[in-house]
Amino acid sequence: MIILKEVSQNSNRMDKSKSGFFIAVIGCTQVGKTSLVSRLTKDVFIEKHQPTMTQEIQTTLCSATKRKQIRLFFLDLTGNNYFQSFATPWIGVSQAVLILFDTNSMQSFNQIQGCASLCSLENVMVFLVGTKTDTIYQREVSYEQAANKANELNAIYFEISAKSKKNLDQLLKVLSQSLLKKF
Repeated sequence: MIILKEVSQNSNRMDKSKSGFFIAVIGCTQVGKTSLVSRLTKDVFIEKHQPTMTQEIQTTLCSATKRKQIRLFFLDLTGNNYFQSFATPWIGVSQAVLILFDTNSMQSFNQIQGCASLCSLENVMVFLVGTKTDTIYQREVSYEQAANKANELNAIYFEISAKSKKNLDQLLKVLSQSLLKKF
């Protein structure tokens, strides 16, 4: 957590493409935040749900272009409503926010707006990410519903599966290239 404080204090003077970018990962409980972060940073899928009770930082080096690699710091924030107020300061130091929902849960989709209200800060890129697309027969949220919500939020929409790795490379590529372009 010290590195977060050091980087955020000096963020105006640092070239973000050299120091790294912070990405807050938010959403309600059991949407796959920790599974996504673990898959992106360690290529490990967490099968069994274990609630995140604290904020965790995991990092990965990513090829943004053929010649440029950047470091991404993923802030895995708890989905527990009781601890949601702790997420706001973390989002404040982030350059991007991934708002996750479970494509098999209309309840998680209906909570997107509450999550989005936490990141109504300038200069924060917002990605809406539908998870668990490997279980298509249980789907409750259509692609069209999610894409429309992303348009409302001025967000980039992705559907992924941390379990099968579906669209993870594309998400990382678009995320890293968008960050380099904007910052």
